Amino acid sequence: MKQLSINSLSEFEKCLNEASAYMWRGVSNYQHTLLPKVARDWHLEKHQLVVSERSLLQQFKVRSRPYLTTVPSNEWEWLAVGQHYGLPTRLLDWTLNPLVALYFACTGDTDTDGAVYFSRRPNELNTAAVTDPFSINKVLAWHPPQIDHRMSFQQGLFTISPNPLVPLSEKIILKVIVPAVSKSSISSSLDKFGIHVATIFPGLESVATFVTAKYFHLRGFKGKIEDVLRVWEERTLEDGA
Repeated sequence: MKQLSINSLSEFEKCLNEASAYMWRGVSNYQHTLLPKVARDWHLEKHQLVVSERSLLQQFKVRSRPYLTTVPSNEWEWLAVGQHYGLPTRLLDWTLNPLVALYFACTGDTDTDGAVYFSRRPNELNTAAVTDPFSINKVLAWHPPQIDHRMSFQQGLFTISPNPLVPLSEKIILKVIVPAVSKSSISSSLDKFGIHVATIFPGLESVATFVTAKYFHLRGFKGKIEDVLRVWEERTLEDGA
């Protein structure tokens, strides 16, 4: 896997011209491996993990029904809903928009270098042919139903692996390091392209956060409002990781 470092949006765009990538994932800490939440949070053997995943998903299905306006129609949709609301699953988030990935690399962990992974897309999952998420035998890509506007705005998709404990690496062709000192300036550049908290996390709360940030930034309170944004964004990332 090739690795390089960038310090600006224009340098990142040059990487796009050089790399034949089809999906991207941004991480705020360059040391984070490409593991789904269920593998990051739990330290279990593969067979123990599958048993725990099935049990967790089943409990989620039972307890979440009263709060859902539309009930998922199959196991894959249940998995996507669980992922969306913070349930540890074997799904790993990616995006078809490299600038969205760059946004996530610049968000949170302000004192740590971030990274953007460029990857070729695996074969597409056919949920009609494979009904059990825990029985696949190779890494697949999946475009889930649009649960809410957030996934649509982020142009999101998932990868799913037969063994969540093994970091996804075989299709990674480039890792771009985003130095901590460059995160703020790159975020400002992304803002000009309409990539910011209000578009990545559409909703009234994020709009209010974005408007407030703009107001204070223009009046010289950059440091204070960046702290507010950091706390809000980290909370949002935890909800949707």
